[in-house]
Amino acid sequence: MVKKAAVKKKKAAPKKAVGKPKPDLKKIFAQLKAALSVACPPLTVTVDKPGTYEVTSLKPVTFRGRNYPKMYFGSTAIKKDYVVLYLLYVYAQPDQVAKLSPALQKCMKGLSCFHIKKEDPALAKDVTKAVKQGLACFKKLKLI
Repeated sequence: MVKKAAVKKKKAAPKKAVGKPKPDLKKIFAQLKAALSVACPPLTVTVDKPGTYEVTSLKPVTFRGRNYPKMYFGSTAIKKDYVVLYLLYVYAQPDQVAKLSPALQKCMKGLSCFHIKKEDPALAKDVTKAVKQGLACFKKLKLI
């Protein structure tokens, strides 16, 4: 019986991803950060790190029977494949969802969470408008 020599198989080269190019998350983050900064003042930036930005009202408030030393308004952060945007006023006043643009509503992934996956100037304007609506909502609820 004749033994055959072991033949090494060449590893296949990794396949290149075909399809849409990855969005520039830093540009999307910059757009959302600019939209949130419209609320400052009267709100205050409490976190401003690369990839994370948070805006808060530093006024002590009572909301839904609980006392808070400050009230979180919203934030944005870079994740693996998208940029997340949180707007608390949408959670505090669910009827406000109807006032959001259809494009922004499509990005909604929770009660107050939005996943932004593409750079879109029109969507950035919608976010700025939503932040202004949130500011008006916070003023109405006397959270600012």
